[in-house]
Parts: sequence; structure tokens; C-alpha cells
Amino acid sequence: MSRIHDFPTVGEYRGCGLHAYQPQSRIEAIVKPAIDAVAEMTDPVALHEYAANRFNPPEARLLAEKICRRCCELAAAKRRTMPAVDLDKLGAVTAGLANWRWMSTDYYGSLLCDLALPPGAKLPPERDPECRDQMLAQRAREVEECRRRVGLA
Repeated sequence: MSRIHDFPTVGEYRGCGLHAYQPQSRIEAIVKPAIDAVAEMTDPVALHEYAANRFNPPEARLLAEKICRRCCELAAAKRRTMPAVDLDKLGAVTAGLANWRWMSTDYYGSLLCDLALPPGAKLPPERDPECRDQMLAQRAREVEECRRRVGLA
């Protein structure tokens, strides 16, 4: 069941929601191959590093987080040594990647990414201008709907 602040999706691939507001060509050429690569990964440290890399597609980063957390849960359940990953940091670096309110309209990533970047740092790949404009228009419609509901419009 979808929650109100979930980022809209246009389908699913290998159990991962494919984010809306990106060209189908990007989904086919970048997102799906990235999901395939993550699905083959088994090393929790490598999964953590993948999820933390802001240049990777959000969908694949979220999958890497999910698999990494599951690896840690399995290690704990089997009373094995925990993988050398920081689950709090993992949650921080993936925060907002599936949230409509926190996803950037300018690039494929979370606005929260900006908070951890030093000045002049390179941002994730830029969002297609047409898709950015569609996102901005949808957000404007939502603001107007809220204003209407509270009697301000």
C-alpha cells in the first residue's frame, strides 16, 4: 500500500519501485542495470558503499540498503560477527530517496544529500529538464490543492 509521501513510481523491476519523473530511456539504460548489479551483490560492506554513493540511481541505492540491512539481521540471528557497516549512517545516506517531499527536482537524489556535501562538491546526475518541470508542476498543483482545502485559494 502506498503512503502519501512515497515517491511516485511507474512500475516495478525485481521488486524495486521504478521512480517516476525520469525518461524511460534512463530507466532502461541506467536504473535497471544498476538494480541487476546490486541484486548480485552479497558483501554488506560493498552494499553499504554502493548505497552511500550519490551518483548511483536512487532505486538501486535503496535496494542496496535493504540487502545490507538484511545481511546484518541474518548475522545477528545466527549469532555471527556483524558486518563492519554503520547502519545509522546507511539510513542517513539513503534518507529521502523514496520520499516525494525530499526528492530533488534538480537531480536524481535526495535534498538531504546537500546537507552532507562540502561547498563545490559534485551533485548526483541532473534530472531531465522536462521531468523536472513535470515534478515542479505536480508540486505546484499539490500546494494549490492544500491552499484550497484550508480556504486560502
